[in-house]
Amino acid sequence: MFTYEAAPVFTLMEGVVLSRMRTLVGWEDGDGIFAPGGAISNLYGVLMARQRFLPEAKHNGMQGLPVLTVFTSDHSHFSIKRAASLLGLGTNNVVYVSCHSNGKMDVEDLRAKVERS
Repeated sequence: MFTYEAAPVFTLMEGVVLSRMRTLVGWEDGDGIFAPGGAISNLYGVLMARQRFLPEAKHNGMQGLPVLTVFTSDHSHFSIKRAASLLGLGTNNVVYVSCHSNGKMDVEDLRAKVERS
């Protein structure tokens, strides 16, 4: 209720925009969230990936669970490493993959690092 009192127009706009976005991708139902910037968006993305592969981490923490590795572009935002730290994945489990001059990830480097992992 407080969110609506503090920002009624934004709350209404968020609902309309999320509904339209679901329609564009062909979803009849779903939910969404807007984030104020790249750092929190990356945190949400890493969190969703962790939840997808280790849903029990939400309630039990990471102790005793398999180690996850985050493969990211060497051009990626600093917040990827911070997200790994905050979510209990560990900064040593962030692996940077080389990119070509056009910014695309080097698939051969990725393949080699995945195999090494």
